[in-house]
Amino acid sequence: MDNEQKQPWFLEINPNGRIPAITDTWTDGEPIRVFESGTILEYIVDRYDKDYKASYPKDSQYAPEKIEYSINRYSNETRRLYGTMENQLAKSSHGFLVGDRVTIADIACFGWISSHVDGVLLSDFPHLERWMDKLSKRPGFDKGRHVMNRASV
Repeated sequence: MDNEQKQPWFLEINPNGRIPAITDTWTDGEPIRVFESGTILEYIVDRYDKDYKASYPKDSQYAPEKIEYSINRYSNETRRLYGTMENQLAKSSHGFLVGDRVTIADIACFGWISSHVDGVLLSDFPHLERWMDKLSKRPGFDKGRHVMNRASV
C-alpha cells in the first residue's frame, strides 16, 4: 500500500518493482531471487518438493494411451483460441495483437503459439502464422525461445 516494492532494497530482488518476489540460496550458497507467481511456484516445487507432496513428477500426468475425447476437446479449444487471435490479427494493420507495436499481449501469447503441438496447423490461420514468423525473426524473441536449452547445457 505504501509502494514499498519500489524501494531500492526491493528493486534488488525484483527490478520490475512488483510482488510477489522471493529470495533463496542455491545449493552452492549463491543467492537467487525469483519473481512472478508462476515462476515462484515452479521454483519451490523443483527445489523443495522432492517427495511430491504439493505436486506430481514431471510427465506423470500424461495418459499412456490416446483418449479421443480429450484430443478432440483440446484441439477444438486450441482452434477456437487460434481463431480469436486470427480475427484480431486480420483487423490489425500493423500485424500485432494490440496496437502498432509489440506489447505484452504478443509476448504472453508467443510462448503458447511457438510451442504448439501436432493436431492444429498454423497454416490454417494465415495471419497467426505471419505473426509467429514476424516475432520469431526478432532477435529478442529468438533468444528467449532458447533460454532453457542453454540453461540445461
